[in-house]
Amino acid sequence: MTLSQYKHVIIKGISAVVPQREINIYDEAQYYENNIKKIDRMRKIAGFYKRRIVEEGTTASDLSIQAAEILINGLHINKSNIEALIFVRQRPDYARPSTAFFIHEQL
Repeated sequence: MTLSQYKHVIIKGISAVVPQREINIYDEAQYYENNIKKIDRMRKIAGFYKRRIVEEGTTASDLSIQAAEILINGLHINKSNIEALIFVRQRPDYARPSTAFFIHEQL
């Protein structure tokens, strides 16, 4: 595991972008054998009944770049003053290079 340390860090803002398209868990009944009780149980376990999905071909890095640009422009940040980029994901967009490197290059 890699350990990185940053001193004198300031978080000036946080930005998030979510897809516009929303799906209700009941619209995906086929994944629960069309059983309403199973859907209700999953809804209770997961704590939500809707989820947002991206259009085909949209990646986590696409959303991250959009969120970063909103934040950078909104706070009038000089991109050259940014010393670190932290990107957390469940699955990488690409095997190589790291998604954080890709986002860094795009910004």
